Amino acid sequence: MYDIIIVGGGLAGLVNSILLSKAGKKVLLIERKSYPFHRVCGEYKSNETRPFLASLGVDFSLLNYKEISRFQFTSPSGKVLETQLDLGVDGSGNVKTATQTVTVIDNTNPTITAPIALTVNTNNGCSAYNVALGLPVTFDNCSIASISNDAPNIFPLGNTTVTWIITDAAGNNASATQIVTVVDNIAPVIFSPTDIITYSNANCQVDNLVLGTPVTSDNCSIASITNNAPAIFNYGTTTVTWTIVDGSGNVSTATQLVSVYDSIKPTAVLNDYTITLSPNGPVAITVADVDNGSFDNCGIASIVLSQYAFDCSNLGQTEVFVTITDIHGNKTESSVIVTSLLSGIDDDFDGIDDACDESVNTTTVEVPDGFTPDGDNINDLFVIPGMDNYSKIEIEIFNRYGNSVYKNESYQNDWNGTSSVDGLPLQDDTYFYVLILDGALTKQGFVYINRVH
Repeated sequence: MYDIIIVGGGLAGLVNSILLSKAGKKVLLIERKSYPFHRVCGEYKSNETRPFLASLGVDFSLLNYKEISRFQFTSPSGKVLETQLDLGVDGSGNVKTATQTVTVIDNTNPTITAPIALTVNTNNGCSAYNVALGLPVTFDNCSIASISNDAPNIFPLGNTTVTWIITDAAGNNASATQIVTVVDNIAPVIFSPTDIITYSNANCQVDNLVLGTPVTSDNCSIASITNNAPAIFNYGTTTVTWTIVDGSGNVSTATQLVSVYDSIKPTAVLNDYTITLSPNGPVAITVADVDNGSFDNCGIASIVLSQYAFDCSNLGQTEVFVTITDIHGNKTESSVIVTSLLSGIDDDFDGIDDACDESVNTTTVEVPDGFTPDGDNINDLFVIPGMDNYSKIEIEIFNRYGNSVYKNESYQNDWNGTSSVDGLPLQDDTYFYVLILDGALTKQGFVYINRVH
């Protein structure tokens, strides 16, 4: 590697090469011709060059050369002008000398390559400090006086351009730039509001709920704070997620629990109920018989009655307790009155309503001794119990004079005291009956018609 390259090996090139080499520089001289070669200006030596050549170590005593001491000029007209050269040798051999100063200057700029671009994380709030920039690559043909940069002590978020400047000993300078990028990778901080316990409204939900405000912070800036809370909270527990995003896109989340409970009891809408007892056993009622539209804000799970079956022991009014439970366990207690009526049936004519008769005789034929056909639907027919086992029933009624007033060869317990002879109601009186069952068994006796109470 050469410090200086000189192209052209004339006197100027040769002299400069020698001087630079003596100055300690590594010099390469390039000349296309081979030495020695003819140079007109080099065949004579002026005394002006003598001191310089002597400084190069030239011994003039060993050289056979011509000295130039006078100058002659001839014009085209033949006139001649001749004069003594000031620096030449006069006729007496006196020599006049002078000195020459050769100044070598450096006008070559140094070179500098900045360190590679850097990306660093924030370490001082929203900035970075103590950033190691690296070292630039530098060069100068002579010497470097200084290398500096304009980097700040603390780098802000984003891109900062750092300018590096190199100055050599001759005052030449050059510059290069380096990009330092500060990024924020620190997630923001968020603490959600406290969990909430609330109670549902008439629609089994909660609306317009105030969730509270989260506690947030970030080393730089906050871009947004959001949550995914619904407009309406239904019964149960809902997880609300709060999300914070900072200015660099870093994200953090926190959760808040919203619990909605139901404390509203069901509303009982009931009605009393009346039943007719049955000779065939207890009469059962259902919830639908006494419920008249009970409701609850969330929904009814069950309606339970304290009693479902009724018999003769419940004749009259019975208070039945009603328990309504909603789907969340809230209960309402109420009651209704169930009125139990007699069946109005006395098939064995023992004077005991069959719903309350522990022993109803329907197999032994027992002819009643009277009936009251007055149109009040009570004992209006001549009903003879115990005839279910017979296929042919014949009956004939006679008045006190022995005259037949009613006859039916297929009797169905349907005589209402009307004569089958003329179709007129018989008068209140005692009559004689003859009852023939299946053509064999005959019963007879007296029956009394009484329409007056």
